[in-house]
Amino acid sequence: MANIYDRLLNKMNREYDEFVDNLKTKNADTIVSNAYEIVIKKEMLFQMESLNTDDYQWLNEESAEALCKEKHPLDACYERWLKLDGADFSEDVRLCVEKEGHFISEKSKHKEIKRKTDELEM
Repeated sequence: MANIYDRLLNKMNREYDEFVDNLKTKNADTIVSNAYEIVIKKEMLFQMESLNTDDYQWLNEESAEALCKEKHPLDACYERWLKLDGADFSEDVRLCVEKEGHFISEKSKHKEIKRKTDELEM
């Protein structure tokens, strides 16, 4: 018998597949307008998959059991996400942009130093 995390993940995967299959029958505008929901739900599934691989169980069994009893647990989690959206998400996006900018800047500096070193060696 599958553990509660496996049962919940399977249920959420089926829900996601039904959601995407339904979207595939819609026009392009509808699909594009649902792109954010697709991405967030997929990320939720990715995080759920980590429950079986991580030593750290971030979701306790009681909560997993409660979610498993929901008719549409993925939708319920997505609706909760929408209520929280912007709290840390915007900060995470800004941090990502900041870190990438810093990374590119440092990479450029190293390239410039290497170029100057190569010129001096000639």
